[in-house]
Amino acid sequence: MKKYSIILIVAALSLLAVSCKKESAGQTRITYYASINLTGDNPYVMAVGGTYTDPGFSAEMKGEDVTSQVTVDVSGVDASTPGAYKVNYLIVNADGFPATASRDVVVINPGNINTVYEGRAHNASLSRDYTGAIIVVEDAGGGKYYVEDLLGGYYFYGIYPGYEPTYDFHWEGYFSVNGDNTLKFEGTEDDWYFYDPADEAAFVGTYDPATGVLDWNFGFCFVTLTPFTLN
Repeated sequence: MKKYSIILIVAALSLLAVSCKKESAGQTRITYYASINLTGDNPYVMAVGGTYTDPGFSAEMKGEDVTSQVTVDVSGVDASTPGAYKVNYLIVNADGFPATASRDVVVINPGNINTVYEGRAHNASLSRDYTGAIIVVEDAGGGKYYVEDLLGGYYFYGIYPGYEPTYDFHWEGYFSVNGDNTLKFEGTEDDWYFYDPADEAAFVGTYDPATGVLDWNFGFCFVTLTPFTLN
C-alpha cells in the first residue's frame, strides 16, 4: 500500500511540473519594460489648416534604443478645426507589457475669438489659483461663442484633477462681445452640479482685441483666457 502511495505522489508531482511548464511556455524569466521620452514642445501648437510634424521622441528598453518600435497614433488630431487633441505613443515589450506617452496638440485660429486658450482661474476668498488648463472657445453663430468651461479649469483642472470623465466638472456656456468689448453672458449649455443662478447675475467680462485675452468673473471665480500662439 505504501509503495502505491509513493507512486501516486510522484505521478502527481510530475503532472504539476508538466502543467507549469506548459503555462510558462513562451514567457521570459525576467521582463524588461520600455520607456518613452518625448522631446520638443508639449503642448505642440499649430495653426488651423497646417500639418502636424512630430517634434521628436525616443524609447529605451534594457539600455538599448528601441525608438523604431514605437507606434505613433495621430488619428485623433483634426487640423481643420481649432481644438485640443492628443498624439499617442505606444511600445509593447516581448511579454506584452505596454509603455505609453501622449502629447497635447493645440490647433489654433490666430487672431480670432474662436480659438484655444490657456486658462487661469483664481478664487480670492480661498486663495486658490490654477493655471495651465486648455480651454476651447467655439463660434456658436449669431454673435455668440461657446466655451467648454466658464470657470477656466477651476474644478476639472484645479480642485479635482483626474476625475474626468467620471464626473463632469466643466461648466459649459455662452457669451457674446458687445460693441465696447465688454462681454455678455448668454446662458449655460445644460444643468450643472455646482450651478448657482446667482453666479450669472454677477458675471462681468471684457475682451482685449489687441492681445486676444478674455477676462470675466462670476463674483467668486476670476477667469483669464490667454490665447495660445505659434511657437
